[in-house]
Amino acid sequence: MRSNLEKLIAAYEAERASLTIEMEECVAEADYGKAYLFSKGIRQVNQQLQTLYNIQDKWHDEKERLVQWISYLEETKASNELSRHFTELIAENKEKLAALQHASAQKATPGRAVRDALDKLLTGEITGFALVFQESNRLSCHLRLVRRTLILTIPEIRRHKDDCTLEKRHLRKLKQLGFALYDNKDKLMLFAPYSAIDDIKAIQLVLARITFEVFNFKDFVGDTLLKYYP
Repeated sequence: MRSNLEKLIAAYEAERASLTIEMEECVAEADYGKAYLFSKGIRQVNQQLQTLYNIQDKWHDEKERLVQWISYLEETKASNELSRHFTELIAENKEKLAALQHASAQKATPGRAVRDALDKLLTGEITGFALVFQESNRLSCHLRLVRRTLILTIPEIRRHKDDCTLEKRHLRKLKQLGFALYDNKDKLMLFAPYSAIDDIKAIQLVLARITFEVFNFKDFVGDTLLKYYP
């Protein structure tokens, strides 16, 4: 079964293909205004895909750069007298690319800390935990199980707005995921059923989308942790 990350990538790839077809049809009909709008959509999807591919493989950008550089060298070599020099450069860069591809294939399985915590919630080993996205700004999501309902809470909304940790675009995307404001608009909360394996997958998807759709996951590197409730 494909991971949630792979499903998201497939969905964005399908959206890009659809937007590309729409743009090409507009260009063929000389409707350049609509074509421009579709091109903007494609750029936005490309940005999301770049983020997703970098989560999937931290060497993605470097490998793409090497592929483009090797292609350029091979094209230049064909019309350049210094063919031996370019042959050596191509070989050197292909060796670097092969090393990165091998490293990607051999990389360790991503940590299961969040999945383990969600499993423990389902089995009753714990009643809740906090996923701290950014400890330096105290940006966190608290998860607590009450009977068969999982309550996700992002607290201190007013402080985060004052500190610009949460902007209007963040709040809008969080509401699109199902969060709503409570407690005098100082908490964002989401209530979800939680009694089966499929419910775990749904919550994993919500947390993943918060990390790399609502926010920029790179801002969380080295600043994220799990806290179990006593």
